[in-house]
Amino acid sequence: MGHEINRRDFMKSVAGASAAPLLLSGKGLPLGDEPATVTVHIDQHIGAIDRRIFGHFTEETLTSYEGGVLSEMLFNRKFEIPEERKIAIDPLFKKGTGDGWEPVALSGAVTLVLDQQVYYSPSQSQRITFSDGDIPAGVQQKGYQQVPPQLPVVPRLRIENPFHFRPGERYRVRLAIKNRDLKGPVYVALGESYSQPLARHAFEFSGGEDWKVYECELSPTGETNAGKFMVYIDSPGTVWIDSVSMVRADLDEGGFRKDALEVTRRIKPTCIRWPGGLFVSDYHWMDGIGPRDKRPARLNRSWLACTNNDMGIDEFVGLCRKLNAEPYICVNVGTGSPEEAAALVEYANGGAGTKYGRLRAANGHPEPYRIKTWNVGNEEYSPVLGGTDGLAYAKTFKEYAKAMRAADSSIELVAVGLFEPPSELLRRLPPDHPIHTMVRYAIDWNKEMLPIAGQDTDDYSVHDYAPENMDAKGLTTQDINRAAMVKAENLSAMLDRLYQQMEEYAPGHKRIPIALDEWAVGLPHDLPPDASPKAPRRDERALQDWPLRICGDIARRAGRGGGIQFDATPAQGFRSC
Repeated sequence: MGHEINRRDFMKSVAGASAAPLLLSGKGLPLGDEPATVTVHIDQHIGAIDRRIFGHFTEETLTSYEGGVLSEMLFNRKFEIPEERKIAIDPLFKKGTGDGWEPVALSGAVTLVLDQQVYYSPSQSQRITFSDGDIPAGVQQKGYQQVPPQLPVVPRLRIENPFHFRPGERYRVRLAIKNRDLKGPVYVALGESYSQPLARHAFEFSGGEDWKVYECELSPTGETNAGKFMVYIDSPGTVWIDSVSMVRADLDEGGFRKDALEVTRRIKPTCIRWPGGLFVSDYHWMDGIGPRDKRPARLNRSWLACTNNDMGIDEFVGLCRKLNAEPYICVNVGTGSPEEAAALVEYANGGAGTKYGRLRAANGHPEPYRIKTWNVGNEEYSPVLGGTDGLAYAKTFKEYAKAMRAADSSIELVAVGLFEPPSELLRRLPPDHPIHTMVRYAIDWNKEMLPIAGQDTDDYSVHDYAPENMDAKGLTTQDINRAAMVKAENLSAMLDRLYQQMEEYAPGHKRIPIALDEWAVGLPHDLPPDASPKAPRRDERALQDWPLRICGDIARRAGRGGGIQFDATPAQGFRSC
């Protein structure tokens, strides 16, 4: 029909009226010359304020963790992401390296292969073969060069040379090596090229060694702003390398970046949601436990992005404890099962005598985590992995609730809710219309979901990204300031409508507490210089200036009547820490 529409942009627009049109039509907050008066009745109690008022949302593959708060500096460290086809002669020609990696040098004596038959962590490794000559065989990389790192569908914010090495810095290196017939060293090095290393270490081999993890520390003797990490051999033979790691020792705190932890502590998050987001619909938690270097790297089909699974449930709980934040876990409904979710609850909260409690203890965590808040799915009303209508989701939610509460009856379950689009209008659209295609599951979501699953729901999750049309041309500074300010007023109206639906559809007119666990203020990058709200600069999203995506999606709880309402303010909306 000649229409194109982005799912996220459309869901933002139909989830509630846009703030900018509200203001531009004069229906928003009044703006005049007269001073405003605010009266605060401190003697009137309207409800308790939940500790989770300053909650934060995180999502893997969007640099919350890999390329973000984790100390790991190497991109595609398990060689799971295939190489990009950049060779101009023929797209079928290959260099033999994974995405982000390049040959140390090109020579007829060098063979590089991503080997799917031999690997340390599933499902492939880097094979390096050198026959003879003066040019070594190996691979090198510059680190995380784009944010988000693995999303070809999103314009990349590229940093050409992320690695800046300085004298006196200390880098801890770890990698798994298997040797077929090499009699000589495997070098790991830092510098601009193998011929001019600023730091280098040699692991000696005599031929025939099986997989083993090797470690060393590298300290540059000089300075470069165009650094590379290199692994290579200069003696004939074949080796495999896998699960390569490098962290800067003085910036590491138990696997996390000290600088990222410090700026996050300053904003005092009270709870953190993990692992997503759309990501969770193709995330299986058992991929993220056990030794990090043995965990499989996986393609996450929700984002068409790979993750090394370096951030699992154990690391996430460790991060929350470092930040004095409560863990908020989202379980996989899209491609998961009630049994998988219940096993995760038992792993997190079960005693040492339970099956998965024993597994947690074997992984070094004998005491239960006692995680309270669990989100059953994420945006199943969207046409994503596992997308479905409200009726089917309600039945699925009840199955999950039964299984998860059998593992721990004390947990608090958060169901997927929605600020519904205008159902009557959408029903008049033909089935092949792009708008109908995008929101086909969302129509009457609350009407279908609440009567069946409302009684089993402890909290109701809703998301709000607005104002979303601020890239319109010709907006003045006043327009933008007013649009940002009216977001809270607009959100309040949407919440009132949602409570009306609960009164109408939930069993016993149950007023379910609201969990606004994803939101952001959508502002253009090119704001007038005197506009009050500021979007993050593109360079603030770079690797070393982008510690946590969670700095943006802030949820604030405030008591209202019989339930807990989340009231959002735009002051920190999607801003770098």
